[in-house]
Amino acid sequence: MIANPVRSISCECDAGPDEPCTPQGDHLARYLRAETAGVIDRDYLTATIARLDVLARQAVVEPADREAGQ
Repeated sequence: MIANPVRSISCECDAGPDEPCTPQGDHLARYLRAETAGVIDRDYLTATIARLDVLARQAVVEPADREAGQ
């Protein structure tokens, strides 16, 4: 079972399912693909984008729990 639903979708950087794009997190492109595939909803994508300082497909989205210091 894949813990992170976004990671059920591969990324354009060649990260496969259940594999992070980088040690810091996953690319925004992966979140966009996940929303298009119906894995996450538009509200989740909007909340994810709101956390970013830079809006670009290659921007890395850190997991929310890591941002909280966990």
